[in-house]
Amino acid sequence: MLLIAISVTSCGQKKSKKNSIAAYQKQSSHPVKLKHLYSNCPRVMAQSTNKEFNLDFLINGYNQTKSLDFSDLLVGKKLKSKNEITSTTSSYEDMTTYKTWWNSIYKRWDVNQTPLSNSIITNEKDVEICPGYSDYTGSNFESAALSITYIIKKTNKAVMAVAPDLSISPIKVKVAPLYGKEYIAKENGKKYIYTMYDTDNAFYKPWDHTIHFLPQSEEGLEQNVFGKKPLWKIPMVASHEYGHHLFSMIYPKYTEYYSSDFHTHENCFDSSGDTLHDHSQKLEGESVFRTPKDVDNIRSLNEGFADLVSFYSLDDNENGLSNVTCMEISRDVDSSYFADGSPKVFSGAVRDIFYSYTKEESDGDCETPNYQDIHLTGAIFAHATDEVLNMFTTDKSLKLKTVINWLKKMNIEHNSIKGAYRDQQFEISFSLLVKTALEDFGQVENKEICSKVAKYFPKASDLEYNDRYYLGECRRF
Repeated sequence: MLLIAISVTSCGQKKSKKNSIAAYQKQSSHPVKLKHLYSNCPRVMAQSTNKEFNLDFLINGYNQTKSLDFSDLLVGKKLKSKNEITSTTSSYEDMTTYKTWWNSIYKRWDVNQTPLSNSIITNEKDVEICPGYSDYTGSNFESAALSITYIIKKTNKAVMAVAPDLSISPIKVKVAPLYGKEYIAKENGKKYIYTMYDTDNAFYKPWDHTIHFLPQSEEGLEQNVFGKKPLWKIPMVASHEYGHHLFSMIYPKYTEYYSSDFHTHENCFDSSGDTLHDHSQKLEGESVFRTPKDVDNIRSLNEGFADLVSFYSLDDNENGLSNVTCMEISRDVDSSYFADGSPKVFSGAVRDIFYSYTKEESDGDCETPNYQDIHLTGAIFAHATDEVLNMFTTDKSLKLKTVINWLKKMNIEHNSIKGAYRDQQFEISFSLLVKTALEDFGQVENKEICSKVAKYFPKASDLEYNDRYYLGECRRF
């Protein structure tokens, strides 16, 4: 059978590399399909008043069972709440079919970007919880749904405690949906079909307020993806995706950075070093260029904000990523370094790579940071922000309040920042964060604060910012 070499985009796809931790595949021909814990709930158990359930979470890097109260999330047998979650669904499956064609110039099969068809194979349905059962450990639709909704509720509660004035729309949760892509090719008069599914990731769609947790894959389990742990059992992930929802709600003007394709935009949890805006697929001897855009800055800030939301809203033993391969150091807000020892600093060399028109070469090693990945530049912003806030307080609720206040100011100052040069917007946004912290804690610029800014964002002291520069007094030090 014909093997089709297809170039696809699905939140990042990488090749493996020997003698390193390989970055993850994000599409699979073998998704691990979840099952329901029970086919039906006996009437006597459905009428139970029990709302405490045992769940497995990744706590301090290891699976741990916790007994949790779902009184605020269980309406009958459905997982929902008036202000946070309108529905939690499962069993959704759709298939998009594409035609492939032989590229005689590059000697490869390419994909026609306009799909031939799209069809819903299985409609989504509400995840139903049987109150008479208490043990929801393991991997099934019910345990995944309970884990995700519990963390979202916890994050929302922490946010509303420090910013009760916020108006946050409720979200919808989709548990392990199957998004298939079917590729059709013809060779020697024969028709071939190659099917792949989006797997091993989670993402938020801002235009319809949905959080999706994709299934694991057999290939991912073999490759030790995320330490073989499903993302719904890692508290930081659900909180992070809800952080994207908060970003969208608090800073609605950010959509102006996007072109007409905003409604195809997704905030993926992991891109495994995939670069942005590639114009073509890299072949031997072929030059690949990319187009850095203003939206790259805002996407990095979005990722960094989401990391901070999870870091500040969850317990210390919940927000870590220990034993989560490719994530445990690089995405740890506390860590001053990436996995390879590179410092989390937006240095001149890093910013040159981030804004480069040339795609950064990558060999698939997820331990070596690719600074064209918005998740990693976001990680720099998150760590630098926390280091600055540590100068004022160790109280995470106060830190959370400040980053929310910063995002409100980003919405107010939107036109000013968007009007700056592309290669200044990221640093200007960080300087506004520092200015917000100074105001929140009743302080002014001093040598210590300015030195901290210069350490993580050296160009943030550049005099060319003029009226867009929020830390003008730092020029004196």
